[in-house]
Amino acid sequence: MAKGVIEQAMGLLSAEDRQAVGQWFARQYANESAAPGAPHLTPMEWRTLRLYAEGRSARLVAEQTNQSKRTVERNLNSIKDKMGAENRIQMIVKAVQWGML
Repeated sequence: MAKGVIEQAMGLLSAEDRQAVGQWFARQYANESAAPGAPHLTPMEWRTLRLYAEGRSARLVAEQTNQSKRTVERNLNSIKDKMGAENRIQMIVKAVQWGML
């Protein structure tokens, strides 16, 4: 029943407001599956991390997320710094160890 009410309420919102609500929920629950001590990532950092870990280049991640390559590079460096990793390979290893991937 609650799901139906939520769907009805979301139907009353503008597309912009629905997107904002979706982004809020993503921020609230993004780290739910990660182990304690894992760094908090923004929804875009999560998406960037997942795509990069799947083997996509920064250029391909940029194309798939509608960002510039430079923004993707910044996101990857931010994730790396948040994880305390020395390089991107270590970043992926730590993400797996924390159950983020």
